[in-house]
Amino acid sequence: MYKRRFDVFKKGDGVMRMVPYIRLNGNCEEALNYYKRLLDGETTYIMRYGEAPGGMWNVEGSENKILHASLLAGEVVLYLSDILEDMDLTEGETVSLTLELEPEERMESIYEELAKDGRVVVPMQDTFWNARHATVTDKFGVTWIINQDKA
Repeated sequence: MYKRRFDVFKKGDGVMRMVPYIRLNGNCEEALNYYKRLLDGETTYIMRYGEAPGGMWNVEGSENKILHASLLAGEVVLYLSDILEDMDLTEGETVSLTLELEPEERMESIYEELAKDGRVVVPMQDTFWNARHATVTDKFGVTWIINQDKA
């Protein structure tokens, strides 16, 4: 039904991708459908909190909320997700930038440079979605989500 999360990108071309990531306060599905209509796009991936392996984000009432969705509109990709009630979301801080890196790219140096004068939100780690992942807010207040697809 949906492509794998990263299948919207051409592999092996050595191009770093930057993707806006929109975090929402429980109305992600509505926003996804709105942007899909607005941009004449297609939903390429959806995972709900209730589908996460091992129930790692199993919060009562959140099972049908969106953990991650990808929208493809022409050459533009948007990522969207719901934020759970116990997560902090401030209006105006709902958009971050995602770097999608291929295995041979320089995740370590990008992470270290952003973290040097910034704040590590999620330390670099392996994840269930087959990627290394980190989240850092840089010294300018921009939040970067860094994913590196495994070979």
